[in-house]
Parts: sequence; C-alpha cells; structure tokens
Amino acid sequence: MRLMIFDLPSHKGNFNQRITAIQQIVTAQHSPYLAMVQQFKLGSTAAIYAKLDEITLMQGEGLMLHHQAAHYRAGRNPKLMKLKKYQDDEAIVIKHFSGKGKYTDQLGALLVEDKNGLRFKIGSGFTDKERKHPPPIGAIITFKYVGKTLRGVPRFASYLRIREE
Repeated sequence: MRLMIFDLPSHKGNFNQRITAIQQIVTAQHSPYLAMVQQFKLGSTAAIYAKLDEITLMQGEGLMLHHQAAHYRAGRNPKLMKLKKYQDDEAIVIKHFSGKGKYTDQLGALLVEDKNGLRFKIGSGFTDKERKHPPPIGAIITFKYVGKTLRGVPRFASYLRIREE
C-alpha cells in the first residue's frame, strides 16, 4: 500500500509551486510507501486526447486538468477540471421510482434492463421537464456511463434521451 500525493490544499502557492513542494516532501521522506501522482504537461488538445486514450486503455478513469498558475480552491473550480471518456448504450425502461425532496411527485430514477438482462437504476441526466414527464415503461433509452463495475453494471449511468425509431 502506498500514499499517493496529488495536491497540497494547505499550500498557498500556485499549482506549479505545490508540485515542487510535493516533490520535496517525497524526496525528503525516502519512503517506499509515499509517492507523488505523476504530473505532466501536454502541448495541444490532440495530445490531451491521446493521453486520455492511453489512460483509459489502462483502465484509468480519466485526467485531471490543472491550470499551472491556479491556487487551490475547495469545491468546483474552472482551473481544475475532470476529463473523462464515456461510453453509451441502450436499455429498456422497466419501472419509475419517485423522487425525494425537490423531486417529490416526479421521477427520481428509472429501473432499466440492458440487452444482457442486467437491471440497474439511472437517476441522473434528466431535465426538470423529463422528470415531470419521464420516458414511458417499455421505452428504449440511451444512457452514458464511465466503465463498468466488476458485476458489469455501468458506472455513473446518466440518461441521455429516448431512442427514436
């Protein structure tokens, strides 16, 4: 087991300065259990997508794109973004689940069945209009996902649209 450091939230410097500080910490510790997540700069959009392809072929989820001059900020940050590939597939709507809170009396999630007979829920990707008027039972929908679990369930499945015949 190793501790992999990828950022230093309490460091006051920009991203490049934080990377230098991480390198210094890892070097000073001389521990086989402490390492830094590899960082690299890419010079073009084509290079970014080529690296994304390489990472996903090795079963990686995606890339974290940092702006080199960005200071650490908790929460969503336009200078730190995830870049993931996603796959899409189709499934048949089996059941509607009611929502909670903001979505009371509206769609919360769909139970769907894929072409292999695997059933799972999809609860994201819907507009407010689609939550009020969900895809009917029996409709074939298209959804996107990011890889699959060991059981074959699509990860982070998100509704895209009803398939038009």
